[in-house]
Formats: sequence, C-alpha cells, structure tokens
Amino acid sequence: EQALTRIFQRFVNSPTHQHLALLDCGLIVADGWLRAAWLGTVRAHGVLSLLNTPMHRTEHLIEGTPTMLVKQSLGWMGVIWSKPVVADLLQHVPMSPQYSQAICQHLRSRLPLCCLLESQVQHVGVPAHSLQRGPFEHGVGFAPGNDTTARILARETEKLILGLMRR
Repeated sequence: EQALTRIFQRFVNSPTHQHLALLDCGLIVADGWLRAAWLGTVRAHGVLSLLNTPMHRTEHLIEGTPTMLVKQSLGWMGVIWSKPVVADLLQHVPMSPQYSQAICQHLRSRLPLCCLLESQVQHVGVPAHSLQRGPFEHGVGFAPGNDTTARILARETEKLILGLMRR
C-alpha cells in the first residue's frame, strides 16, 4: 500500500498526466487494451478496471461501447485512475491494512466502480500453491489476440491444471 501511495502522489503532482494505468507485473494485455481503456475511461467517472473478475460482485450492466459493469469493489490489477479521483483518495482515505477496501468504500459513495465487460487484461503466473489459499482472480472474456499472448496464456493455464492435478 505504501508503494501505491507513492505512485499516487507522483501522479497527482505530475503537471502533464491526467490518467494513470496500474498494470501489475503478473498481467498480460489484449491487443486492443489501450483503445478499450480509452473508450471506457471516457464513459467511466474517473476509475475503470480492465479486469472483469467474478471475485468482485456485479451490481449492474451499463450498455454502450464498450459495455461495462458496475461492481461493488475493484482490485488493483489493471485499473485506470483519473487525477481528480486519486487526489480525492489521497486527501480522504488514510493508509491502513485494509487500504483497498477503504478506497472502494470511499469511492462507492461518490461514483460507480466500473469495469469492462470483456477483460482487457489477464492475470497469469500464479503458482499452483496460490490456488490452495483462496479464490484466483481471473479476467472474464479475455481474448489474447496474438500468438505470443496466446502462448503465454496456454502455458500458464497448463501450469495451473497440472498443479491442480497434483493436489
């Protein structure tokens, strides 16, 4: 959380940047992720997740291009943040062990927590033992779009399957 706060502070102090994309090192991206992110950001109200995961409950669907969902909460992976939203968070949400939950709770009273219906990022590289600790955050509707991304996704899926078979 402290690293995130430092990233947020640098972003808010930037004179030129208006949006921040947080892409975790364990993510792969779809070919059209940047266009989908831009179109979604235009329609969202300052925060947009590129990862539609069942781990975060859906409240309702927002028709249009791109189709989006409003969620009860969002994770950190693959989120686009606007400068006004981040400035508000830094001012009103203190650092705590439940920082991500506190951010979602704070934002829900101010704006919809949107994600794209079709995930533009996918979480990969998860060791099989991680699956034994709880649910795995995966992106619904992710389409890799190119051979390299498809090979990475296939390799990581195979690792997960083999890990589950050994349990």
